[in-house]
Amino acid sequence: HVAPAALMVSLSKGLEQETLARVTEVLGAEIGPRDYGCLSGPSHATEVVAGLPVCLVVAGSARLCDRVVERLHAPRSRLYTSADLIGVEIGGALKNVVGIAAGICEGLGFGDNTKAAIITRGLAEMRRLGRAMGANDATFSGMAGVGDLMTTCYSPHGRNRALGLAIARGENPLEMLKRLHTVAEGAWTSRAAVELGRRHRVELPIASQVASVIWDAKPVPQAMEQLLARAPKEEDA
Repeated sequence: HVAPAALMVSLSKGLEQETLARVTEVLGAEIGPRDYGCLSGPSHATEVVAGLPVCLVVAGSARLCDRVVERLHAPRSRLYTSADLIGVEIGGALKNVVGIAAGICEGLGFGDNTKAAIITRGLAEMRRLGRAMGANDATFSGMAGVGDLMTTCYSPHGRNRALGLAIARGENPLEMLKRLHTVAEGAWTSRAAVELGRRHRVELPIASQVASVIWDAKPVPQAMEQLLARAPKEEDA
């Protein structure tokens, strides 16, 4: 039972596999119509628990955002607000897919240039899909976009980056997922993101290759070759 006045704020990052719904959409389907929000951004639990400074973004209605900020804003916890619930949720979900790709690049020893390219083009995919779904482009330059993407792709705490490193070592990703004590959400999100891309007619080449490597056993060298062989295009296209 949920009290009618209770704040409903999602802390989860992902997409439902069967419906491709965002987490707040799943909550709405299960609980019913009410004011839903999402709290996201670069926030590894170990650092938050240790009391290290953190900046987050809460998305939703002005009323919900104000109440969350009132309760959670603190000297070492700075909160920003956003009306772009779609963008914040899509950013939080797809950054995990890019994190896997970044981990693969790092594990293969491709260097900083390649990893930077994967992260930058991964961000472009996040923005393109978000735009097609009604999100604001600027959201992906904020905490739920670039901010969360940086920690996911570079931090030793990152589960999705760790999965990418394991794939680069030649480990079977499906077997790896069974052994993990935590969840590498990007594995499942990659598959859902590809379907969302098809639904909205948006190209997601990095997400597509990550999904193929994990779920279709595509060899990593083949996936990298296909990404690099794509026809030249405008950078912002």
